[in-house]
Amino acid sequence: MKNVTRRVLGVAVTAVAATGVAVAGPLAAQAEDLPIAEVGIRSDANQLLMITANKAFNGSANVFLGKALPTSPVLDTQRFLPLKMSDGAYALCSKSASAGNGPLSLSCLDISGDSTAPGAPLVIKPFDGTPSQRWMIENKDPARPKTLTLRSKWSGLYVDAGVTPTVNQLPKQQKFKLGASQRFFIKPA
Repeated sequence: MKNVTRRVLGVAVTAVAATGVAVAGPLAAQAEDLPIAEVGIRSDANQLLMITANKAFNGSANVFLGKALPTSPVLDTQRFLPLKMSDGAYALCSKSASAGNGPLSLSCLDISGDSTAPGAPLVIKPFDGTPSQRWMIENKDPARPKTLTLRSKWSGLYVDAGVTPTVNQLPKQQKFKLGASQRFFIKPA
């Protein structure tokens, strides 16, 4: 593996090259480094849905579950660039929202209003390096080692797609519960 450290808006960001995502351990195992490549984040509760950024305005966008057939190319609005931070967490930067904010800018997955409350929706906001944009990628289900959870470093809550997610549904942060609503496949796009 090769580490590459860059300063992005005054924050040290380390990207680590890896061939894929692997998981070890029975409880909240930290996932191995995500690839330095655009990834798609597909729901395990409904594998036809992926985390999607709405059209960006000044680098900000709403986040919803968008339709994504496994055989179709991943749309730009469903592509995220995982940037590993110095604390081991990731900033998950939206390809489409970042591009709409000008050259060399990043817009990343965040929590609406920097909330720490369960039920708060996810948003895309310009990268500022704050804890609400830092996500721990973990495996919390040893029976499903290829699925991952996204835990907010800010709130300690998990991205949740809902028990029976549908197109345009808003993913929210919730307390941990074992099940498909909080499991995702994070794969190169």
